[in-house]
Amino acid sequence: MSESWTWRAHAVSGMAVAAALALTAPSAWGANVTLVSDVNADKVLKPGDIMFKLLKEKSSVTEYGIAVDQNVFKDLESKWDAAAKKGDANAVHVAVYVGPNGRTAEAYIKESGDIGNGVDRRDLEIHAGYLFYVFRPKDAALAAAAAKVASIWANGRMSYLLPLAVPLENSDFGTEGHDDALDYGKEAGQTGGPKNVSKMFCSYFGGSVYQAAIVQSLLAKDAKLEAKKIDMPYALQLQVSHASPYKLNEHLTAATQAKYGGDWEFVGEIYVQKSK
Repeated sequence: MSESWTWRAHAVSGMAVAAALALTAPSAWGANVTLVSDVNADKVLKPGDIMFKLLKEKSSVTEYGIAVDQNVFKDLESKWDAAAKKGDANAVHVAVYVGPNGRTAEAYIKESGDIGNGVDRRDLEIHAGYLFYVFRPKDAALAAAAAKVASIWANGRMSYLLPLAVPLENSDFGTEGHDDALDYGKEAGQTGGPKNVSKMFCSYFGGSVYQAAIVQSLLAKDAKLEAKKIDMPYALQLQVSHASPYKLNEHLTAATQAKYGGDWEFVGEIYVQKSK
């Protein structure tokens, strides 16, 4: 399936964004929310966990813009793709937990308390006041490998790529997606990330570190692996350089069910708070 879609094409003003999402933005915590800070993060989260930050009233205009376009696209996509209904279009940011003590790896814009911006590691408590969905692969070795890649890549070399400037023309795992995944695998141990990639956005980063870990393992068995022969599980069957947070969330949510692999689990919801 092809996504003829761009965030840029549906950019709207801050006021219009707020009005459009008045009925869809999360307004309350779920029934089973765990309060998490840097102090107890390692008791709740594991390295490799993929975390989806949800929209709320104090979210940035950019995040509201992302959510608007994701909601519109979900409505359209759901008409022909049952899996599309499983994703949350109000998931506007992605982080990978690497630990310890609340450390994450992310592609981000600088917020209050941050040292810099780009693809780097930061403190979970930067997100205090926000709700997250947490997903975890059932393969613990894969999670550990992806967390290692995330830590190696997230050193500030790559800059932040504004999602509003990225055309989501096709996030299918086609020829380009296979080529990209092979490159990620070959560059899994490259400090600062793939040499030919200078910028990433959040879901791009989150998806690529997992594809890198998977392909790195395949390359260890076959150093001459061809891109076209890469078999990616449904959860990561994406050209991640064109995959919005919603699309990654859609695939991971579906992958918690046997029909789509059953190789991921939904850990639950966490609400980030400050420890002091």
